[in-house]
Amino acid sequence: MAINRDAFELLCWSKKQGANSWNRVLTLGRQSVILQPWDVNAWRNTSGGKLKFDSFLNRYDDASAGEELLKNLGASSVSSMDVSAYEGASIVHNLNQPIPEDLKLSFDVVYDGGTLEHVFDYPVALCNALSMVKEGGWFLSITPSNMWCGHGFYQIGPDVFRAIINESNGFELSLMAFAVSSYQKEYWIYDSKKLKSDGRLGISSNKPTCLLIAARRISSVLIPKLTVEQPDYVSRWDASALGGSKLERPVKLGVLRLLLGRVSSFLPWSLRGRIRHWLSWKKIYASHSTGLRRSNSLQ
Repeated sequence: MAINRDAFELLCWSKKQGANSWNRVLTLGRQSVILQPWDVNAWRNTSGGKLKFDSFLNRYDDASAGEELLKNLGASSVSSMDVSAYEGASIVHNLNQPIPEDLKLSFDVVYDGGTLEHVFDYPVALCNALSMVKEGGWFLSITPSNMWCGHGFYQIGPDVFRAIINESNGFELSLMAFAVSSYQKEYWIYDSKKLKSDGRLGISSNKPTCLLIAARRISSVLIPKLTVEQPDYVSRWDASALGGSKLERPVKLGVLRLLLGRVSSFLPWSLRGRIRHWLSWKKIYASHSTGLRRSNSLQ
């Protein structure tokens, strides 16, 4: 695991939101650092001038670099948790298993910099991570979301976090964004209205993307086991219970879709299939683009 430019953006963003009390920070896995000078230009004032960026170059193989970086950003102490001691983690624990009671509500920041997707029992691991955040503290995560097949056990979609990180589980979702892998910094950031909608969240991209999450604990409520349903299905069930269904509403087709649909009925089956696939893709792309703004920084 390593703190790259996107992880660094996430850490600095949370500091800027008022997460000033970083007395105790926990990283899931020890973190090396992959940063270049141009990756940090937008955040040079975040550490109050204390951060010597040159000291973090070429430290990909240094498992202590991440702890040093976090302390420069304001952490008083930095602990690390791993399943084994091979990289010198200060806490050895298997996140497939419930964490000890003395670790619950103990940390101002719990940072998942690419660990949870490697834990097979993901719901238990995520529940463990969230339960270690104290009230007023932050859960920060950067995790593969699209075109990362083979990296870990899972690629995580945004609905996982939207369904879990809410008031009933003691959290407030402050930021959800996609980091798009490219030579330029590229972030697709959800607006608050979209996060509260009942439609599905997703992305249509031809580049690998990671999901950035920042959530603040607003109460000391601890959930022993995460049990959630996908939000768009919940809204359908609720509508059905009231005597109606969103599926029964008439679907309004655009003029282009209507014309293409009628013309395609005279075409060979293979061409009809391609047209229907294209129309479906356009609809999904439009849905996924709604509520997302693009930026070259999380500022």
